[in-house]
Amino acid sequence: MNNLSKQIFKGKPPKTVSLQRTESFFTGMITEAHPRIEWAVLFTWLFTHQLGKTVDPDDYEEISLSWIDEWLFGKIILQSFINLGMDEYTAQQGVRLVKILTKYQNWNLTKNSSKSNAYELLSSWLRDSNIQQYLTINRYQEILWFNKEAFVAFI
Repeated sequence: MNNLSKQIFKGKPPKTVSLQRTESFFTGMITEAHPRIEWAVLFTWLFTHQLGKTVDPDDYEEISLSWIDEWLFGKIILQSFINLGMDEYTAQQGVRLVKILTKYQNWNLTKNSSKSNAYELLSSWLRDSNIQQYLTINRYQEILWFNKEAFVAFI
C-alpha cells in the first residue's frame, strides 16, 4: 500500500473504508493544498486527452484537440469551470491549458534530449496560438511581452 493509500485507508482494507472519509480526504487536498483550477484542469484533461484514439491510435492528440472545439466541449468546460466558482478569465485560461495539455501530451517522447532539442521544443511551443494566448504574449513597441505568472504556471 502506498503512502496516499495509507492516509486514506488508515490501515483498513479498502472494502471497509467509508466513501465519506475518502471524499473528505480529497476535498481537503483540493481546497487546501492545490488551487481548484489545477484539479479542474487535471480532471477535464483526463476525460478529453485520448478521445481521438477512437479514430486513430497513432495521431490522436490533434484529433482530440480538434474535437474539443468541434464538439463544443470548450464551451461546456468553460461553463463548468465558471460553475466551480472561477472568474471568466481564470476559466478561459483553464480551457486553454486543457487544450495545450491535450495537444502536447506526448512531448516527452522525443528520441533526442539535447539542449538544442529543448530549445526547439520551447520555440515550437511559443509559436502555438493557444500557448501564446495562455501566456498573454503581445507586442508593444516592437518588444514581445508575456505574463510572468502564466509563464511560471506553464513551466
